[in-house]
Amino acid sequence: MSIECHAHELIDTLRDSRDEFERMASARSLASLGAGAACAAPELAALLESTKAPVAAAAAFVLAEMGRPALSACPDLLQALMAQLSHPDGEVRHWSAVAMGRLGELAAPAASRLAELLSDPDEGILLAVMHALYEIGPPAREAAPRLLKLLEHSSSPVRQAAIKALLQVDPAGDVTRNGLIEAMAASPPRTRVHASLVVLRMSRMPEYSRSAALSCLIECLEAAAPQTRQEAAAGLGQLPSPPEAVVRALAKLLQDRYESVRYEAMQALLHMGEAAKPALAQMVAALDDPEDRVRHAAILAIERVAPKTSDPDVVEGMAKRLEDPSPLVQAAALAAFPRICRDESFAASKLAQRLQCPDEHVRAAAADAMRHISPSETVLSALRSALNDECLLVRINAAFALAKHGAPYEEAHPTFALAIESQDAQAQVAALNALKMLGAVAAPAAALVEQKCQDKNAFIRGIAEAVLQEWKK
Repeated sequence: MSIECHAHELIDTLRDSRDEFERMASARSLASLGAGAACAAPELAALLESTKAPVAAAAAFVLAEMGRPALSACPDLLQALMAQLSHPDGEVRHWSAVAMGRLGELAAPAASRLAELLSDPDEGILLAVMHALYEIGPPAREAAPRLLKLLEHSSSPVRQAAIKALLQVDPAGDVTRNGLIEAMAASPPRTRVHASLVVLRMSRMPEYSRSAALSCLIECLEAAAPQTRQEAAAGLGQLPSPPEAVVRALAKLLQDRYESVRYEAMQALLHMGEAAKPALAQMVAALDDPEDRVRHAAILAIERVAPKTSDPDVVEGMAKRLEDPSPLVQAAALAAFPRICRDESFAASKLAQRLQCPDEHVRAAAADAMRHISPSETVLSALRSALNDECLLVRINAAFALAKHGAPYEEAHPTFALAIESQDAQAQVAALNALKMLGAVAAPAAALVEQKCQDKNAFIRGIAEAVLQEWKK
């Protein structure tokens, strides 16, 4: 049966069936045909006017999946979708807006009608409409004032979508510049944060407006509501070249009473990389934060700011995290420690100690971290001992580190062979990935890898084939 015939059969079911599940199955089947079913667009457009709301909603859903080819097959489609934006059923309004978004700038004639829907009480519809306006772009700039109003919405996803759409429809602030300046000066703190973020991202905003926006965000870091402080910190973390005043303000926020605010401030500093160096002392102090995810983010931030340091506070603070009660934090500290500690003999001794930890995940992370330290006798001896570990993953990581350090491949091969021939899929994957990274050095394992190319597990077969491809380069 041709796609066209199949599509018409599905439309008949969609239109006539009284069984809701059968109708939805037909809609999903039509949607899976995508552009291939565009020939059915005129019939689907007619179904938008069905007196049965579920049928009209399903038709709009399928048209959304078809996208632009549907408009080519049905020139009146845009008018049909616009008519449904005032439908009493929310699902019909939602999927009609989604379908318009899939038409992109071709839906520009509907921009004013979509803008009217920005007062809809349904959050899902608001998000669909804003995405459609975003896809239309500057031709929808008349919607900018209404989008600006949505910066005051109680829902964070709505506020974020409003920012995204506003920057797309009014990228230079031609329509909303004055409104944004007013919002930064007089609105509630949460709205001031979002208005400031829009100003900072707009392409042709005067420098004095950008300075005012930056000052506004820093001021909002001290707002009474923790969510406002959190959102202000997240916004500042997006700045490409933050001034030192921003870094120091975020550093102060690392002592906030709310964990979510401290975490967002640390994430912002992490994104800033080297520019966050003035906050190093506060980041080190945050290594003792009571919350796991704050300590974890602090490790990642410090790794970017202070690589290969001799600063005793940094090194000692990180060394303490090697025995953190959280396995996630411990693993991050183990991975970062060789990159942070300039004294490699000290780093090697600390990692060797962690190879004796009762937790196999910690031992595996320690073995993996040792490949980032120069191959001293301490390192090589510890790795050779780890080849006898009861945990196969620890042995794989130790074998890989040894081979990377230039030890004879024959020392590592028995471990890789054992892992590949085991029934442990995770161990097989880890061993194959290690062999791939070792390259031609691991050629003695070629027969084992070729054998895995016939494995029943498609994922493992794919990795094995990738290993052989890598070796051929």
